Amino acid sequence: MAVGKKNAGVALTVAVAFAAVGLGVSPASAGVSDGGVRVTGVSGSAATAKAASCYGDHVVYHKDSGDYYLPDTPAFYKTTSRCADINIDSGMSRDVKVCFYKSDYSLNYCQANYTTTTASTWVVVASDVKDGVLFRFRFRTSGYSGGYAAF
Repeated sequence: MAVGKKNAGVALTVAVAFAAVGLGVSPASAGVSDGGVRVTGVSGSAATAKAASCYGDHVVYHKDSGDYYLPDTPAFYKTTSRCADINIDSGMSRDVKVCFYKSDYSLNYCQANYTTTTASTWVVVASDVKDGVLFRFRFRTSGYSGGYAAF
């Protein structure tokens, strides 16, 4: 599910898509499209191309100060076939883990341990995640965080 790109109007696109997923509405029916962004000119191994495709189709996030979860209630992210892992590229060092949810939006479980991110570096927070899984990031602190997520 493409919920945003690094371009004008991203915040609105991401907000609409989050609300759509949280309410069980497809982003397409909520007027959210992929914006036509495609990764081109990728060379190297299949793994390199897969990573470029995964990261190239990232979402931009802004977690407000005072919040621990991203996205905030009632929204969820949903894993896609673009990425085998759940990745984050935060603008600053943050401790984060992933909480997984059932199809009825109830909590399934949260990872036991936090992963420490490094500013402006992609970090895998959860690996080998099936497609179509609902999740939210859980930050250790409630301070502001902004960056990118790919899943």
